[in-house]
Amino acid sequence: MSTTAAMLFVCAFGFIWMVALVMRDTFDYNDPVEGVFYHMAERLHLSLMQGLLLPLLAFPVLTVVAGFLLLIRRAWPRLVYSLLGVAALGWSSYWLQNDLRLWAPPALYIVFCILIVWHRSSNRWYDDQLGNEP
Repeated sequence: MSTTAAMLFVCAFGFIWMVALVMRDTFDYNDPVEGVFYHMAERLHLSLMQGLLLPLLAFPVLTVVAGFLLLIRRAWPRLVYSLLGVAALGWSSYWLQNDLRLWAPPALYIVFCILIVWHRSSNRWYDDQLGNEP
């Protein structure tokens, strides 16, 4: 679930950023209508270049990697996956501290994905691979 959501986020984010770059390069900032869209696109681009790009791309890309590492059925990928989720929750709560209503849905999704990894059924799946009897 988290791997698919992270890949979808990266694709949507890249598309939105590409549209913002095209808008910034093609719209006339002196025109009253186009100028509004130009400045919105410019503000998005500047925010990304001033440090927002790294966490917005790093967390989803690392989530995809950690999601695929879960398939090797070892204990450390679950820990890495969980710590990555906690780090994403911490960063997003700081970034969205003025409006936690925007933070709640992704936070619930991340917590749900972490709980699935540590659920009893997941533990049985890991134990079967390691040769341990339940």
